[in-house]
Amino acid sequence: MPDTIIVALISAAVTIVSVIATYKQNSNKITKEFERANAEWQRQARETDHKLELKLVEMGTRLDSLAAEVRRHNGFAERLPAVEQKVMDLAEQVNK
Repeated sequence: MPDTIIVALISAAVTIVSVIATYKQNSNKITKEFERANAEWQRQARETDHKLELKLVEMGTRLDSLAAEVRRHNGFAERLPAVEQKVMDLAEQVNK
């Protein structure tokens, strides 16, 4: 075989090996970056979930407080007509 063909084959082999090595290195770098980004995303998702849970607890507490206020107000609303009737009865007695 002529020397030029041997040199060309060796050159091609070295090129192929270097391309494969570069591809492997870049692939590993991309995989590590993806894993890092994914871990960060999962951390942020857990943090957001925790914040949402706290807000839901806070909203539940507020709703319970509002429900208690409404019950108290409804008690006044139920008693008010009876008080009005007593006031009218007393007014009638005073006017007699």
